[in-house]
Amino acid sequence: MSNALTVAVCNQKGGVGKTTSTGHLARAAHVLGLAVLVVDLDPQGNITSALSADDLGDTIGVADALAPNAEYALADVLVPSIWDGVTLAPTPITEALADAGTQVESQRFGREHRFTHVLRPVLSAYDVVLVDTTPALGLLLTNALVAAEQALIVSQPEQWSADGLNELHNTIDLVAAYHNPKLTAVGPLINGKRKSQHHDRVLTEDISPYYGDQAWTSPDEVIPLWAPISDYLLAGIGLDEAKETRLRHVASVYGRFVERMLTTGGRR
Repeated sequence: MSNALTVAVCNQKGGVGKTTSTGHLARAAHVLGLAVLVVDLDPQGNITSALSADDLGDTIGVADALAPNAEYALADVLVPSIWDGVTLAPTPITEALADAGTQVESQRFGREHRFTHVLRPVLSAYDVVLVDTTPALGLLLTNALVAAEQALIVSQPEQWSADGLNELHNTIDLVAAYHNPKLTAVGPLINGKRKSQHHDRVLTEDISPYYGDQAWTSPDEVIPLWAPISDYLLAGIGLDEAKETRLRHVASVYGRFVERMLTTGGRR
């Protein structure tokens, strides 16, 4: 039986740094000596573009395992990533995953559990599974949440919306109530923090009260708005390899997030 910690990295909005966070969390988990699987469950395929070691072209991907009556298992579509110790379940053809999701939605039974069924056979090979989810409240996100133990919410002070987060938390609560009682929301992982009174105020007056004692919003738990953070991922370089001390510090912040998720999940 697998003891892998499966985490759905999510927000119902795009442009909050969800994919960048997934990539750097994968790197941080690898640096900690963990075997990592990253699953691209976002039809945009951005984490595939960032992490795939090779040009995948029209190769098979997650969609080919997710579709009902698929002839491939998830193990058949796994590819190496740019980092040893991190494996990728890719989405190289963006339309294919959306089509597979539509096919799953047409099923009468078990459609919320399709990804769980697909993922389960490979879990024993990994310590951490990070699922980069679609920025929409739909069946693909529901499938990721049903398969996950934790839902890591990624947000930004600039795009903070309590109303939007209420929708996402409501979805998480419903999935936990009806499909996956072990699911818990963790975070938030706050990206794009500027040195400004406005962002400080959003953190202290909006985000922290919203999450209460569970808020991950202390100064050593937020990611600053620095362009090199995403640039390094696109270049295939870990922040821990950076020459700049400030970027290596950010790598340690991602590492603390991984440690905290492991502790919350009873793996530490």
